[in-house]
Amino acid sequence: LPGAMGTAWSDYDKDGDLDLFVSCHTNRKSYLFKNSTQSKNKGWGCIKFVGTKSNKAAIGCRIKVKASGIWQTRQITAQEGIGGQSSLRQFFGLNAATKMDSIIVYWPSGYVQTVTNLSAKQNYTIIEPAGNTVTGIAYNDANNNCTKDAGENLIANQTFTITPGNIKVTTDDNGAYSVYMKSGAYTIAHNATAIYTKSTCMNGYGFTISGTNQTFNLRNYALTALQNKPDLKVYASTTALRRGFKNKYYFKISNNGSIAATNVTFDVIIPTEIIVKSADVNWSSVTNVTGGKKYSWTISSIGINQHQYITLNDSVNLLSNLDDSMDVFAEARLASNNDANDADNSVHDINKIVGSIDPNDLMAYPTGTGENHIIQAAQAITYKVRFQNVGNISAEFVRIELPLNENLEANSIRNISSSHSYQISTTEKMLVFTFDKINLPDSGANMANSNGFVQFTINPIDNVTPGAIINQKAEITFDYNEPMITNEVFHTIFTEEVKSEPEIFGDISIYPNPTNGVVVLHALAKDITTEAPMLKHVLVMDYTGVILISKQFSDVSNISFDFSKLANGTYLIKATDSLGKLYTGQVVITK
Repeated sequence: LPGAMGTAWSDYDKDGDLDLFVSCHTNRKSYLFKNSTQSKNKGWGCIKFVGTKSNKAAIGCRIKVKASGIWQTRQITAQEGIGGQSSLRQFFGLNAATKMDSIIVYWPSGYVQTVTNLSAKQNYTIIEPAGNTVTGIAYNDANNNCTKDAGENLIANQTFTITPGNIKVTTDDNGAYSVYMKSGAYTIAHNATAIYTKSTCMNGYGFTISGTNQTFNLRNYALTALQNKPDLKVYASTTALRRGFKNKYYFKISNNGSIAATNVTFDVIIPTEIIVKSADVNWSSVTNVTGGKKYSWTISSIGINQHQYITLNDSVNLLSNLDDSMDVFAEARLASNNDANDADNSVHDINKIVGSIDPNDLMAYPTGTGENHIIQAAQAITYKVRFQNVGNISAEFVRIELPLNENLEANSIRNISSSHSYQISTTEKMLVFTFDKINLPDSGANMANSNGFVQFTINPIDNVTPGAIINQKAEITFDYNEPMITNEVFHTIFTEEVKSEPEIFGDISIYPNPTNGVVVLHALAKDITTEAPMLKHVLVMDYTGVILISKQFSDVSNISFDFSKLANGTYLIKATDSLGKLYTGQVVITK
């Protein structure tokens, strides 16, 4: 159709078949195609879902319908491309079945509802039932008596599994959790970590909830420390790196161990393109390093379950290049080297320099290789949801819902950082962050403070199918308004059939990437009218600025490098041509 831009499917006349609406741009008329060809012998069912605890439109809701032994699955979304949005009512073709035997509804709130024996060839409305809020806390039971005594600390970032339903909940910075559930009998169990496990006096933990719209406070969950050591963990995140605009970098150093962390050194390496103006906590020193500056702090003590927050105020140089990746490296160290787990003491926060942005979006790192965004099966993915109140009044609460891809393991969520205090609840299908009483100002009243984010790391499931696609997006709700749907990001699990394509980071094509051995580097012309540049010097560095490889060449366009002796990780490549121009790229090494 001339001018056609978007499509929307809906059984608008509720007669058991899908009709099509086509929207057209400019001044062209749009079209409605009514479907009148349905077979009277075919079954169907159409259902509208209405949230109560979840958002009213039920965005993010997942539905499974069984008829004649066959299961179908739907997910309610509010974004299907430009110019078109299909009906939120879910249509199911049932063939010769006379009824829908079972309907399982996974509400965004975490509530799981089951409906049975609905007749075919009818329209229905299913309303989310009223449930109950279940809360609890976790603490370090130092004397192993299963009683929270004075001086025994609450514990953050502990994950519990509630069965039946396999519902995952995680304690927040205050050692508390909250989840919305239907009535029934349940058990809750702690998922042991390297630091904490269930106290031996905890002989199982069963509970029963009944009624509706009630709050059940579970008895305190006693944990025992396996190691009497501090356990530092570093988080880093930022608002959008908009060239020429002010920006903030947020850092959090947490002590998740069982004793206080003393004499802590915290370093942040900032690339040259980012100009640091000030910090809310004065740094101890600034030194020049390759590609940027290192800012250092000395922290005398971080108590048990306590956090040190540091915010940098900066701006992005106007001379920087759009789409360049900025890697900010942050690391915390103990003078005693007595950290229980130093694997999470450092973090790379990588973001691209952007121009105009959608303020409510989803980012993922690593981006993956090539147009298929290829990653290894064991490679963790870090997601960051950025949000901004672009309304005309402050938001009392913000709710972020992420319907988890079936290839992601909900129980592997970790490294959570955010701009504001939050509560988290998880199921196998849904991850929900709630920012209650956030009072987020609108962008017109306070542009800088109208922004927020939440960031976390998650792993693919064990034995994920090679070639599987992991796509992810999020729904952001401000107060009781309709959810805002972010962009979708995706990754492809590496296989021999899904060949790695040259990955372009900045100015260098690197193939294959990721690699476990030899790669070919090819500098890209910065102007399509010129030939590929001839390279003279190549440096390979880690992200602390240490030079690992330095080689001179006699004006060549393609260079082979053997990375097999380097450890797994991401490395920065810098090259210069015969005219002294700089080219940059990254290579990921996996073995």
